[in-house]
Amino acid sequence: MTPNTCVFNSRALELLDITAETPDRVGNVWIEKDAGGTPTGRMHGSVTNYYNGDPFMEGLLRRIPLISMDTILPAARLIKAAEMTDLSDDMLRVDGLSIARGGPCAPGLLLMRQPYTGPYGEPTTGRSFVRPEGVEQAMRHCLERGLRLSIMAAGTGEQDIYLDQLEGLGRPPRTADGRPWLMEHLALVEEDQIRRFAALGVDVTTTMSFSWGKGELIRGRLGEQYLQHLVPLRRLLDGGLRVAAGTYWGPKNVFEQIALAVEPTYAASGRRAVTPGISRTEALGMWTRQAAQVLGWKGIGSLVSGNHADLVVIDRDPLTAPLEEVPATAVISTVVAGVTVSGTPLEDL
Repeated sequence: MTPNTCVFNSRALELLDITAETPDRVGNVWIEKDAGGTPTGRMHGSVTNYYNGDPFMEGLLRRIPLISMDTILPAARLIKAAEMTDLSDDMLRVDGLSIARGGPCAPGLLLMRQPYTGPYGEPTTGRSFVRPEGVEQAMRHCLERGLRLSIMAAGTGEQDIYLDQLEGLGRPPRTADGRPWLMEHLALVEEDQIRRFAALGVDVTTTMSFSWGKGELIRGRLGEQYLQHLVPLRRLLDGGLRVAAGTYWGPKNVFEQIALAVEPTYAASGRRAVTPGISRTEALGMWTRQAAQVLGWKGIGSLVSGNHADLVVIDRDPLTAPLEEVPATAVISTVVAGVTVSGTPLEDL
């Protein structure tokens, strides 16, 4: 995330021409130097190779082998990615392509319509890593070949462009066997955008991580008025979208995520979120049955005859236990294909 710190050894500094003559600050990169003015190897600010956007640092990254800063997708890459699609494995499947244009709010990369405050106090509307024509290229590539496309969408400005492109395809965004494409994250999304996504028939994956972990950041950088659009689970479900949820970068405890879906809060302040929660049954389904449906993976996600015997045994019922106790839910046994792989064997329970 930005700001951050990175470290180069002396050989790297030499290769990148970072010397005592290099200014102490170039763009939003601060070059640390010792008392004699020699670079120590530590640099601060916009120095990551992920979600960056600083021209100076990106210039350095382009000189490092194996790091690509391309913003247009070469056709050969799309073809190669399509060849990797494999739905035959019981544990790991590669299903189509994923694409992302923007990034998160903290480094000022969230693509919004109106300017907001970036990491150094500057106004920004975000930054795109892939040009819109590159996104449309990927969309048409997947549509023509019947592949599934997962589109990472975070900011409202980004959603506008994706919606216009999807609506302009001329036919539903689905795979050859009829599975909907995915809108991934959908962190900030407005009511009209939800209506348009539902009309397209896409599926959604999201997480309470964005609301819980970034609510106060959104309040401070974008403004209070945007909180109603931050992971609005109730609106997504009422709008007719099929939603799957994950734990992403945290909380890693799925039961804590379920509790947050029922009563959303912001981690930095402990305040109740502006968005309403959903029922426990709906929340549990987003991490189980609906998750399997969105994945398009048959035989998982619910305990019914004919499904895989993959399950966990837990120490309380998350549908009836006091909500404040749900995050403390403990797994007693983990069963895969009918065999206990962790915890107490089923026959001993």
